[in-house]
Amino acid sequence: MSATETDKGREQEELGAAGSQLSTAPQEETVSLPGLGVIGWLRWFWRQLTSMRVALLLLLLLSLGAIPGSLIPQTGADATKVEDFRAAHTTLAPVYDRLGLFHVYSSVWFSAIYILLFVSLIGCIVPRTWQFVGQLRGRPPGAPRRLDRLPAYTTWRTEAEPEQVREAALALMRGRRFRAHVAGDAVAAEKGYVRELGNLIFHIALIVLLVAFASGQMYKSDGTKLMVEGDGFSNALPMYDDFKSGSMFTTDDLSPFSFGLKDFTGTYELTGPNRGTPRTYQAKVTYSEGADGKDRTTEIKVNEPLKIGDAKVYLVSHGYAPVITVRDGKGKVVYQDAVPLLPLDGNVTSQGVIKVMDGYRDARGGKDQLGVRAFFLPTYGGGASVLSQFPALLNPVLNLEPYHGDLGVNSGIPQSVYQLDKTHMKGFKDTKGSSSGGTSSRVRP
Repeated sequence: MSATETDKGREQEELGAAGSQLSTAPQEETVSLPGLGVIGWLRWFWRQLTSMRVALLLLLLLSLGAIPGSLIPQTGADATKVEDFRAAHTTLAPVYDRLGLFHVYSSVWFSAIYILLFVSLIGCIVPRTWQFVGQLRGRPPGAPRRLDRLPAYTTWRTEAEPEQVREAALALMRGRRFRAHVAGDAVAAEKGYVRELGNLIFHIALIVLLVAFASGQMYKSDGTKLMVEGDGFSNALPMYDDFKSGSMFTTDDLSPFSFGLKDFTGTYELTGPNRGTPRTYQAKVTYSEGADGKDRTTEIKVNEPLKIGDAKVYLVSHGYAPVITVRDGKGKVVYQDAVPLLPLDGNVTSQGVIKVMDGYRDARGGKDQLGVRAFFLPTYGGGASVLSQFPALLNPVLNLEPYHGDLGVNSGIPQSVYQLDKTHMKGFKDTKGSSSGGTSSRVRP
């Protein structure tokens, strides 16, 4: 090998070493970066949680999570429907129980989405609000000295004086609703405050809505009471047929009042395409506040509740409660009371049950309880019609189907006033030994 070739090889090696030092390509040696640590991970999680993207995702999840609450019976709204669903769907019911779908709005997963959305909105909106307030208090920044550093700019020449150009630019910006002011030899202008204000108002309103919903769920109380004309009511837990309340509610939160239902009136359209449409629903009541309050008379109408303190009394629904009299074989009255009936359709076709605890003696002299299924048509259409033709009492008919035996009221299991458990009941027999059908009778309005 010649000396010249040796010198060339040495020069190439030196050039390669110098190039490797100047190169920006990654070297074989790896550099270990310090870990984020607990504080770093918390900051990263907070930035992700308070981003608008995550807030919108949580809002979507909250909307999707509310769908089962509207499609599946909820324990807090109607426990009877939940039990009926369990009996009819023995496979799905245990799965729904594990997922908390029978009490969606109080489930762990729905509460977690709700709380995360609430925190995300607050963490996103509060800094933006303070920043927006700071922008309103400040002024638009002045123009940079070198326009070529801006992403977009343009220049032109004019024969006007600099002061005239500046005044014209200021008038033009203000005419286009820019927030503008003179900054030295330039005009500084900004726009978009109204849009940002609307965005902030929307999200703040959403936070207020979430707070109201949460407080309502914690402190709310809602109850229903079935009443007929002449009944009275006092605002105490034992008086309610159904009562639901939030986790922070106490009995001390009940407003002390009482009222009595004197009269209820319902009228309907008699003719035209809106025949049968309700015209008025109103209840005349006498109420008093507190233990020693004076009696006052008022009327409760649809969307016009009785307001007493923090409580409101609404008309929820209506129906018929005919007064039924039951006599024994000797003509003695063993039962006489108004029987509430459950409306089945818009024309108030109704059904119910009359339960007589002690009113019948069988052939052996034993005492049986009586259960009578009642089917009521306010306006009977004639023939084989089993549905009312009009909601008012134009041609009322009451069909009765009697049974005798054990009603099961002493079993300790709650019963519905609208249903009859025929497990230990028998239908009456006629003189030929066959089961007798129901009897129909005209009802005088």
